[in-house]
Amino acid sequence: MRLIQKSVFTFILCIAWIAIIFAGCAGATKDGTAIQRIDAEKVRAKVQAGKARLVCSYDDEKCKDILLEGAMLRNTFESEVSSFPKDQEIIFYCN
Repeated sequence: MRLIQKSVFTFILCIAWIAIIFAGCAGATKDGTAIQRIDAEKVRAKVQAGKARLVCSYDDEKCKDILLEGAMLRNTFESEVSSFPKDQEIIFYCN
């Protein structure tokens, strides 16, 4: 019986950790402001028209092979952001 209880506890703990990990890409920013959601087609249109920059939240070079069309890695964004127009819309995503 104790083995079953321990297995159930371990399973619930794993599910909780997974939920916490996925919650990192949703909710609010560090300052508590809400994150706005935007439709994928609207993002594509804005990026293709040059009205917005699309930034992957990850900076790992391994992720560069799976970037969305027109997106840049976070570390690239951080090095280039000073050259963006001040009114440039910036859209972050995580996948």
